[in-house]
Amino acid sequence: MTAPNSTPVIRPVAIVYECPDKPGKTARVTVHRVNEYNLFMAYSCECKTYAMSGDCPHTEAVKAEREKQGRA
Repeated sequence: MTAPNSTPVIRPVAIVYECPDKPGKTARVTVHRVNEYNLFMAYSCECKTYAMSGDCPHTEAVKAEREKQGRA
């Protein structure tokens, strides 16, 4: 018996961006799909502002950069 000749699909699960925060520090924003069937992207940041309010300047900066690149 031979093994099937199928190649597994390799795809990114999440993309991590680094954004300048305070002098000498960065914040990391993770972008991932809500689920594999829709095109909505979820953004999360490791900063305290995001943890308290759910949005922060870092996620806004990443959203703007992705829109400039045509990746909204």
